[in-house]
Amino acid sequence: MFSVPLACALLAWVSSVLPQQTLNRLIDDTLVLRHSQSAPGSAVRHDHARTTNCPDWWQTQCWASVR
Repeated sequence: MFSVPLACALLAWVSSVLPQQTLNRLIDDTLVLRHSQSAPGSAVRHDHARTTNCPDWWQTQCWASVR
């Protein structure tokens, strides 16, 4: 997967630009709904939000971001 090297490069760049005293790292993962099973990284994943009137399993991509 290309996302791990990209995330490492982004974190290295942010760490070099901002002082360590002010740098907080937060990793967030977001499920993005997809209809196509052939979308890159698309899979059936469990939605832990347990939203009313929604299924527990979705066809999604999982996006991770460093904030």
